Amino acid sequence: MHFGIGATEIAAGVFEKDEDEIFFNSVLINMETKEQLGVSRELVFGAVVNWCEENDEEVGFSYRNFLNAFNELSPELHKKILSVYKKAYHNGRVVEEIFAELLAAFEKDGSEDEKPKKKPARSRKSSKTASDGGELTIVK
Repeated sequence: MHFGIGATEIAAGVFEKDEDEIFFNSVLINMETKEQLGVSRELVFGAVVNWCEENDEEVGFSYRNFLNAFNELSPELHKKILSVYKKAYHNGRVVEEIFAELLAAFEKDGSEDEKPKKKPARSRKSSKTASDGGELTIVK
């Protein structure tokens, strides 16, 4: 596998998605535990094809062939692929650093939403209104 912009471009072309969408969805994360589980199949496919093209190897398999093989990988192999990917470069930056920043920003945004909000203070009105029963008509 050869990760990087080439793999992202290949995956974007094959799956008819934006390159940023491929990249920013490339690390699979358990949102409850924040554990990084693996790399998206789209990007891994792009990385395999990218390696083949760089090494003048014929891409003698279909995406379906790839999926069948990818499906058979153990969780340990997915972690190993993730480890390799996190050390790769994307636009001159290490992938692990990019995703660490993204996760930190996401956690910061989430914690701001969880802060208790102050209840709005209500002032008492001196005149009778429908909300406090003034001039209320009950219809049966």
